[in-house]
This record gives sequence, C-alpha cells and structure tokens, in this order.
Amino acid sequence: CAPLPDDEQVIMNMINSFLGRMHLASDLTLLTDEQFDLVREGVEYYKTLSQNKKNALPCFPNGFARFGDGFVAAGLVSENKTYLALWNLGGEMHKEIHLKNAHHAVCAYPKNNAIDFSCENELITVDFTEKYQARFFEIT
Repeated sequence: CAPLPDDEQVIMNMINSFLGRMHLASDLTLLTDEQFDLVREGVEYYKTLSQNKKNALPCFPNGFARFGDGFVAAGLVSENKTYLALWNLGGEMHKEIHLKNAHHAVCAYPKNNAIDFSCENELITVDFTEKYQARFFEIT
C-alpha cells in the first residue's frame, strides 16, 4: 500500500494538469479535508484557464525540460497574460526566471501560498520551501 500524499504532492499533481488536460485519478476519499479542498480549488482554477488556452502559445523560459532536471518552468502566453508553472524537482530552493514582459505576478494556485516570490523588471524570483514543490502563476 502506497503512503498517502502530503499537501505539496496534491498541489504538484494539480499543477501538472493545468497546461494540458485534467484527469483525476486515484481514490480521492483518502485525502484529508484540506487536500480535497486543494483538489477542488485546482479543478475550479483549471476551468478558468480553458478559454485562455484556446489561443495561447507555449513558453519555456528555461528551454525544454529534460529528464533529471531539478527545476522546470513551462507556461502559456495569451494575449495579455502569461500562465507559468514552476516545479522544483529536488533542485536548489532559490530560482530566478527571466520572462519577457513580466512586471507583476500573482500566485494563482494554490491561493494559500507558502512561498516567497517577486516579479520585477522581467525577473521572477521564487524561494521554494521544499525540495519537491510546484506553484502556478499569472503574470502581467
């Protein structure tokens, strides 16, 4: 029997679906109430992305990811907003991402965000609190 996921694993799994198509799998009844709320929040946020994804273009600020990368950044660029997923996959905790036209960032998921970040002069800075962690940002 596999161990139950922690909150950060639930968040990462939800973010994994945001740029593509969402599929919920596994036994959601095994989640804590807080984790189920994270899933609910993720599903609701995913629905808001659907319309914007129709005309958005992909972006890979750090280039294409390769197996074994400690950090991955991928997103979608729409007419007036960039949606950016950031995954810390066992790498360094402090990350800097250069992104053209980035002046303001909001952590869109999860809303109850526990990491520090900033966005100034086309530089997004993120300080992860755990080695395996993901966050999803809306950037203007």
